[in-house]
Amino acid sequence: IEGICYRRDGEIIRNNSRELIASLDDIPFPAYDLIFDNNYKYHNRRMQTGNKLAAIITSRGCPWRCSFCYKAIFGSRYRRRSPRNVVEEIKILIGKYKVDDIMFVDDLFAVNEQWLKEFCLELDSNNVKIPWKCLGRVDTLTRENMRMMKEHGCYGIEFGVESGNEAVLQDINKKITLSHIKKTFLEAKEEGLLTNAFLIFGNRLDTHETILQTMRLVKDIRPDFCGFAVLLPFPGTEVYELLDAKIKYNWEAFNSYYGHKPMISLCSVSPADLQRYGRQAAAEYYGTIRYFLDNIILSKNPFKIKCYQTLFFGYYAVSNFFLWFSRRQLFKS
Repeated sequence: IEGICYRRDGEIIRNNSRELIASLDDIPFPAYDLIFDNNYKYHNRRMQTGNKLAAIITSRGCPWRCSFCYKAIFGSRYRRRSPRNVVEEIKILIGKYKVDDIMFVDDLFAVNEQWLKEFCLELDSNNVKIPWKCLGRVDTLTRENMRMMKEHGCYGIEFGVESGNEAVLQDINKKITLSHIKKTFLEAKEEGLLTNAFLIFGNRLDTHETILQTMRLVKDIRPDFCGFAVLLPFPGTEVYELLDAKIKYNWEAFNSYYGHKPMISLCSVSPADLQRYGRQAAAEYYGTIRYFLDNIILSKNPFKIKCYQTLFFGYYAVSNFFLWFSRRQLFKS
């Protein structure tokens, strides 16, 4: 049986890998009745306009090879559902389950211009109107594509920014530059789209200075939301191979990301400092008067999202004050 591992007389046997599914349109739609008919509701997210959210995945695989990314499930070969197939699923979610917001969770939803055009045409021809958000790469999205997406219901795009240092971006094989990042965030803002930036502290070449550069970049591109994470070297990733053999099978070290123990560090910054950076970054960004003015007072965001941002500002402004008061700030403007 292809794709399985098992033990025989104490020896681990691994069979050949199973072939990836080539035609994703042949896969039935998810059993949404098991979710919505049992009163399950996706947790409200900070970048969400509707009250009933559904998550859709339209593709599998990713040809990029970021060193921190776990790709053992879908692999590197990019495969995509047809726009018609995706719109048919959306129609079921709207008509049968009264969904009013879509979250496309593909790593590479907004990566192919021709597919995006066909998807928007399918929305038009089926008279489907629903707000949605997706993920994108800063080096593949054009202003024209973002404008087209906005006109067809897209209200937000999430981007993997990862670092504010060119050498770090190159080392993690992200294949993007700071100019890509700045240009795309500016254009998205000018087109009226919400943006979310994902950042990673603790990449192999990270230092205290490169982490400060990452924070300066975030303050420069001014996303509506951002997520700060400390690198977790998942088994099966390139960065996992950089770990000392004593840590590779020490699962308590991996569980530290959900507790208060020092995290794993692959760089010159200590685990304890990485932990502090991860905790204090959000306060340093959200808890400022500039964020309050730009993203709440002067923002044209939907009411629900503005409420989320108000809550963020209040919580992080207090946190920011105590960081300043205790003289423990790690980030300086």
